[in-house]
Amino acid sequence: MPQITIGKLHVSADRKTVTFLVDDARVELTAEDVARLEAFLSDHSPQERRVGFRVPVTQLATPAREPFRVHVYADERMLAAQPVDLSLTGIQLATEDEVAVGSRVRITLVHGRHRSRLEASVVRAGGGRCALRFEGVMHGERLDPPDELLVIFRLLEQAFLKTRLEAGADG
Repeated sequence: MPQITIGKLHVSADRKTVTFLVDDARVELTAEDVARLEAFLSDHSPQERRVGFRVPVTQLATPAREPFRVHVYADERMLAAQPVDLSLTGIQLATEDEVAVGSRVRITLVHGRHRSRLEASVVRAGGGRCALRFEGVMHGERLDPPDELLVIFRLLEQAFLKTRLEAGADG
């Protein structure tokens, strides 16, 4: 059973729970609780955890934005969501649908014939937006996204750069 001690805090994990022990106080967390705690700690950590460039999808010229679509499923219901920005580790969406921080969703990113299906965790929600962190794209400090996600990201990145260059030429 993996364990770590930080000062008076002792943390251990088995396949079903993570246990926190301080003096004689014991708290057990389920996998869902751990996801919520991870999202909370990530949101309130003093250091920036984002890796790499985020493509601001909403700033793309309309023809460049049209082939990109997202389909998000939470608890077997499809969310009405529009992409705001995309990185290789996550996506920000505009949505009025309720989604809880810490919950897990399935997302499919589609760009033309390219399709990437991913599991993700909700790390921020509210104000008509939510942010998802893709599962399995980071291995320690190493970024290792699925090939189709990388292709979709590069297509959007190229479209963004082209949009910026064209805007610079016009003005």
